[in-house]
Amino acid sequence: PLNGLVQVRAHGAPLPCTYYRSIEDGNERLIADLVEPLFGLAPGQAMVIYDGDRVVGSATITETK
Repeated sequence: PLNGLVQVRAHGAPLPCTYYRSIEDGNERLIADLVEPLFGLAPGQAMVIYDGDRVVGSATITETK
C-alpha cells in the first residue's frame, strides 16, 4: 500500500489513508483505508486519492467497512 490523502466530499478536507489497486476476476478496484474512521459514507459517492496536490486515482465507492 501507498500513503496518500482521500477526499470523499466535494468540500471535505482530504484525509490521510493508505491505498492500493486490486484486480480480481477482471474487475479493477481502488482500495483506500482511512487512518481515522469517517462516518456517513455511502455506496455511490465519489472519492479522489491525492499524492500531495497530484490526483493519483478516483473511484465510485461500492462498499464501506
